Amino acid sequence: LGTKTAAFGLSELDLLVATATASTGALPACGDPSGESRKWGLAAAEQGYPLAQNYVGWRYIQGPPKGQDYGKAAQWFRRAAEQGDPEAQYNLGVVYSRGIGLEQSSTQAMAWFGKAAEQGYAPALALTKKPSE
Repeated sequence: LGTKTAAFGLSELDLLVATATASTGALPACGDPSGESRKWGLAAAEQGYPLAQNYVGWRYIQGPPKGQDYGKAAQWFRRAAEQGDPEAQYNLGVVYSRGIGLEQSSTQAMAWFGKAAEQGYAPALALTKKPSE
């Protein structure tokens, strides 16, 4: 984990710290007035790191009211989901199920929830579990 990520000088450990709490939204609340965590999160997302891509998707969902962009959130969730990130697969299922940032599709929602459930992601398992199970 001590190696540096090309072009940015960001170590893999820094990347993990910067993206590990993406779903909780904890990073922006950590007192980063300069926006460095967002800058590095976006840089890592653009380099293809699924955890960072999911984080950026959440930043677009949770951003300040005028800074929210549900379409961009869906795009970032899709990038991570297509790389197999189960949380991003679940998040993409949610945006499909609600029609947030893209056209509503129950079929697509259930397909993405299913992919996340196949990997054991608990929230997706709860949605895809049959009543008799």
